[in-house]
Amino acid sequence: MNGSVTVDSYESNSSHVSRTKEELAAVDDAEMDGLCVWTDPKSSPSEHSFLNKLGRVAWGATWLLFFRPSPKPFYAWRRMLLRLFGAKVAVGARVLPSVKIWVPWNLTLGRFTRIGDGVDCYCVGPVTLGDYSTVSQRAFLCGASHDVSDPTMSLVVRPINIGASAWVCAEAFVGPGVTVGKGAVVAARGVAVKDVEPWTVVGGNPVRFLRKRVLKRVTDTTHTERHGPPRRPR
Repeated sequence: MNGSVTVDSYESNSSHVSRTKEELAAVDDAEMDGLCVWTDPKSSPSEHSFLNKLGRVAWGATWLLFFRPSPKPFYAWRRMLLRLFGAKVAVGARVLPSVKIWVPWNLTLGRFTRIGDGVDCYCVGPVTLGDYSTVSQRAFLCGASHDVSDPTMSLVVRPINIGASAWVCAEAFVGPGVTVGKGAVVAARGVAVKDVEPWTVVGGNPVRFLRKRVLKRVTDTTHTERHGPPRRPR
């Protein structure tokens, strides 16, 4: 069971709740207890197929034996392993060995994307990183949650899209169904549960607009000699 609760979790599947918000506010704890469905988790049917489970077991063993122990510079090796398990990985994508990926076949990495140490990519649904995007250390891309209005806590799966040249900073959280627009920045430890507009910098819990992101023109020849010409988002 996923441990996160997002705005979508509260607002999704309103068919489970037939009363207005005012009526729900008047409901006492005893009545809510009566609506709860207490079940043994072991007796509840899984929402994932047998093939999904089998694939996750195979990927888990591969991650433990071949992906996680690989030396940091072995980016091509890790790209190959991800592709073997169905990930769409473009040229130059850099995924560090400590990155946790729930299932590779739901992952798409654009050109020269970077995923840092300890990132948790919970890609129950599709997770897409655009060209030149960056996800920094220990960030959490959470592609699923649970419907808190459903007494059985049914799984809610939504895609995540990180736009080209966007940056999800260290320990930030991106929730199910969120699109981080092209060139946007989610500041360190920011919690994004709604879409982030392109070329904006947001931060906080939940994130709020901080400022527009404006790129400088590279005129320093020393910088160009060290790092090459500036990257152009496509």
